[in-house]
Amino acid sequence: MRKVKVEPSFLAMLAVLLVFDENGHGLLLLLAVLFHELGHMAVLLLRGCRIEQVRLIPGGLDIRYEEKHSSYGGDLLIAAAGPGVNLMTAMLFAPVDHPTADYFVGVNLVLCFFNLLPVYPLDGGKILYTIMTYFSPMGGGKIFFLFSGTLALLLFVLSCGACFYNLRALWSVFVFGAVLLVQKLGYIYKEAI
Repeated sequence: MRKVKVEPSFLAMLAVLLVFDENGHGLLLLLAVLFHELGHMAVLLLRGCRIEQVRLIPGGLDIRYEEKHSSYGGDLLIAAAGPGVNLMTAMLFAPVDHPTADYFVGVNLVLCFFNLLPVYPLDGGKILYTIMTYFSPMGGGKIFFLFSGTLALLLFVLSCGACFYNLRALWSVFVFGAVLLVQKLGYIYKEAI
């Protein structure tokens, strides 16, 4: 198995970005996503985890790893590392007085707070899942996935509604649609009931 795998959908997204990104903002977004994912990888390596494969996908990197000693605290650190790096990057570039720096600060802040939404598979969802299973090992996971699936569905519906008001909200339909696909709602509701 190859250590680094580039998905065709990532290459397609990159090609579209290079063709239509006239002002370079898309490349700044990719840089912010790269910093975010490197934050996760740094904590994984510091914890002694063996990285088995890194897949480049349109949403960032899918890091598959083998953790030697799993713990609730370690899982929290791994999940919080990405948004934490985005927050630190935003604070680092905030004093720079330049429109590109302002945009980069904004992109990092949006990426940080978006990833902290308590929806699986986002980092906030992983953090909430870890906390809920720590305090309720028997039923915390089921409650979390029921909550997460319901919230993802609600965000998707709100995104669809926002498109009627402003077509620029179309990106959120794709984002929350992708998040919703990961939820496997039928299975979640069936297991929860």
